[in-house]
Amino acid sequence: MAKASIVILEKNRRADGSYPVQIRIFNNGKHAYMDTEISANNWELTIQKDSSVLGISDRRLYRRADDYLKKVEDAMNTLALDSLSAREVREAVMLEIRKNKRSATGINLIDFLEMRISELKAKGKTGMSANAKTLKNSLIKFIERPILFSNEIRPRFLKKYQEYLELQGLNETSQYNMLKELRTTFNAAIEEYNKEDDGDIVIKNYPFRKYKLKQPLTDHRGLYAEDIIPLYRQYDNYDSLSGRERLALDVYFLSFFLIGINSVDLYYLTSNSIKSGRLVYNRKKVKDRREDKGRTSILIEPEAMVIMKKYLADKSSSMLLRFSNRYRTPGNFNHAISTGLKGLCEKAGINRITYYSARHSWATIARNKCEVDKDDINLALNHIEQNRAMRTTDIYIRPSYTRVDHANRKVINHFFSELQSSLEKASPPPLSEATVPQSPEEKQ
Repeated sequence: MAKASIVILEKNRRADGSYPVQIRIFNNGKHAYMDTEISANNWELTIQKDSSVLGISDRRLYRRADDYLKKVEDAMNTLALDSLSAREVREAVMLEIRKNKRSATGINLIDFLEMRISELKAKGKTGMSANAKTLKNSLIKFIERPILFSNEIRPRFLKKYQEYLELQGLNETSQYNMLKELRTTFNAAIEEYNKEDDGDIVIKNYPFRKYKLKQPLTDHRGLYAEDIIPLYRQYDNYDSLSGRERLALDVYFLSFFLIGINSVDLYYLTSNSIKSGRLVYNRKKVKDRREDKGRTSILIEPEAMVIMKKYLADKSSSMLLRFSNRYRTPGNFNHAISTGLKGLCEKAGINRITYYSARHSWATIARNKCEVDKDDINLALNHIEQNRAMRTTDIYIRPSYTRVDHANRKVINHFFSELQSSLEKASPPPLSEATVPQSPEEKQ
């Protein structure tokens, strides 16, 4: 007679420290392991003496695992299993469970989010994992319970949720991003549970077909040269700036001179990122969802190289810059930049400037002051053509970064020309080759 039990094996510990909860099926002298959608953390488990199997100490986790075991046992009771091997029993039980899930409730999206958070963490996708965690916490606060079935998510639910987000003080962009994350999660759940080839449709509804997300108009953060010159003039007082202010000043203009490179990409640049005087990397933001991996190639202009030299990692390091040594995560790095920029703007007597505005400013100056073609700006920023016909055409055209190089040189020349004019024809203060401040912040 086939038997099933809950098992958590110590050897299955994941990179993020969690363990998969499995069901061990025994039949005809053999056993097989069946995966569940449940993960366990260290603090929910106990080590059992002389055993590679971990015990469950957390009541909530035990209830979830026991509920899943009951589903397995119920499925086994409906099947003729005597002549099957343990593996065949496992496959039959898994199929039966999937069929049973084709109910009015669908799946618990909160449980799926927990699984998704763990998987994204294990893959090193910390930003996406953080977004999923924020969504999970927000949904639980909204519905005031840890269970949200996929069938509950209807257009009316989405409307009420957006109203709730607005009452929580989220602006239109933040509301859009939260609902977009919910749509991404819903699509991932459909991909995971719906087996169309087998006719096994667990999630039957799709609320986003009727409830269309409206992306708010972007608040143009592009600044002209005269707007960021006061920030650049803080190099005159470089020695008196705090460590974070120096970091923010250097990194902001490094981004500007490198066509608006994102801070997360600066953080992850490797020692192999420089090739023939060019910075070559895959944009973190899009590399997992585009065929070209967001590949970007930027000629390193002298102004950028002066700054980069100050932050080069040791030759023994696999990283190009030492930001990952000073800050444990890209988020901590970005926070340090934001804090530094706030102080710089106060000292310069200007409105708050964000790090990301360097990217917008480069594009604004390129188009409106240097008359760079929009197609060249798109290529420089590594944007894809939204028009389907144009995207097809792009497949046949090998990108020429020479045009991008010329555009970037135009923008940099324009900036220093405006700086010189603001100083009444005086020469712009050159960037110093000075070393990084000797007392950098400790790892955060």
